[in-house]
Amino acid sequence: MKILDANNAVVSGPELTGETFPGYVLRRALDPERGGSATFRMSYVTIEPGIGTPRHVHNHSDEAWYIVSGVGVFHAGGHTTAIRPHDLLFAQQGVIHQLVNTGGQILTYVAITSPPCDFERDNLIVEPFDPLSHTVVNRPRERQPTLFPSLDWFEALADEVNADLAFNQATELFDGALTLAVGSAKFWLKVFMGRVIRVLREPPPFGSTFSITGDEAAWHALLTSSRNNYRRLIAEGRFVVDGNTLEGMRMTKAVNILLETARRLFQEQQTCNVQ
Repeated sequence: MKILDANNAVVSGPELTGETFPGYVLRRALDPERGGSATFRMSYVTIEPGIGTPRHVHNHSDEAWYIVSGVGVFHAGGHTTAIRPHDLLFAQQGVIHQLVNTGGQILTYVAITSPPCDFERDNLIVEPFDPLSHTVVNRPRERQPTLFPSLDWFEALADEVNADLAFNQATELFDGALTLAVGSAKFWLKVFMGRVIRVLREPPPFGSTFSITGDEAAWHALLTSSRNNYRRLIAEGRFVVDGNTLEGMRMTKAVNILLETARRLFQEQQTCNVQ
């Protein structure tokens, strides 16, 4: 794609001088400070597969994007939209936004802010930027059937629900974590903007938003049932929800999808083991 550099010369986007960040490169063009437009700022950005920009906001500039190549998702104002080449995106000033590359190729786009964004004072990251915990997309990977409960098993479960649009929609406004306790074994799932982005064998020091605890017999009753009987097991006291119960209630649909997926995954793997 040909664009103008600061000297009003026509160049290819990749030929512009770039600033490298974790997983992406931002190449500035037509910056006011470099002799460009006084009314808008334009940048050429490339993002590696599985990576995204930080979740951030500009309080004094609108921003628009033109997707040149690649696929991904656009998070803005609590909504998530799939993006593909030639899409045009827009976020008004004050709207928190983020672009994430969910494909296997480089995601490339042109971004324009107007009035020109002051990146020193008006590029506000709304949470600490850690590409491994906030923007890396769990890519589907080939797995052998694994035993429940194990870290591999819960990572496989995360892959399954991340591919489920209903789960993505049910968790798109949730930024938290839940612990699933199977007897004495505990597994921590970080959920951010519609996806499980990290699975750990033990909860980290800062804990979870809420936890779901059951002994091995309760989990066996859930996973081997012909239908999702989680609510009945909760009513019988065989599962206990602890922590921020208000968030737990708001996540009822997401939890039901997660546990229904767990039941299906468990029974599919049992069938594979028998065969």
